[in-house]
Parts: sequence; structure tokens; C-alpha cells
Amino acid sequence: YGQIYPELKGLEEAGLLEGSEDSTGGRRRRRYAITDDGQAALQAWLREPPVTCELRDEGLLKLYFSSAVGPEDAIRTIREMRRHRVDVIKQLRALEPRAEAAGIYPTMVLRAGLGLHESLASWCDEMEDELSEQINKEDS
Repeated sequence: YGQIYPELKGLEEAGLLEGSEDSTGGRRRRRYAITDDGQAALQAWLREPPVTCELRDEGLLKLYFSSAVGPEDAIRTIREMRRHRVDVIKQLRALEPRAEAAGIYPTMVLRAGLGLHESLASWCDEMEDELSEQINKEDS
């Protein structure tokens, strides 16, 4: 939220978008439409190869440093990570009809999200099993 509106304002100032007031029900809103220059810039950007791929996951960061708290806490972190992934999968599944109605490209992106989160949920299961085995060996 804190990044979208400043970005929209910058795109409007650059002449890539046109904004107009569209207040409804007492709420102040602004509707944006892409300009011809904006359409040309969008097409140019779409033709460039992708250069970034970021994955930020606080759970992975906490897991990395879990030696400071121990394997039981690490298992709790992994379980919470899995729970979150399952929640996201449910949300994405609910979007499937809208993505399919929007066409092949939104559907492809949705499938990437589903695949990523399903894979990470499965990974969480594997890591929990691995840590549980390690704890059992140490207790024996």
C-alpha cells in the first residue's frame, strides 16, 4: 500500500498514466488509465528479459538462526511456515475461476504461485520429519 500510490503518482508525473478523481460514497479515490506513452513503455518493458527474482521468507530466516533456540522451536517455525503456505494455497485456489476467465497468462502465473507454495509446504513436511528424527536420535 505504501509503495503503490507513490509509484502511481510518479507514473502519472512521467506521463505514463492519467489520473482522474473518482470519489464514491464519501471516499476519496483516483482512477488511473494508461496513456499512449505508458502503453509504449509497458510494451518495451515486457520485451526486456527478466532480471530479478526475490523470495523473502521470514520463516527461512528464523530457521537459519534456529541453532540459537533449538530443534523444537525450529519445528514450530516449520509448522507455522507450512500453515501459512496452506492458507496461501487456499486463497490462490479461490482465485482460479477469475484467473481462468482472464486468460492463459493470468492462469499461468497463478499456477506458478500454486506450484511454489505446494512445493514449499511439502518441503516443510520433509524438514519437520528430518528434525524429528534428529531429536529422536539425540534422545536415544
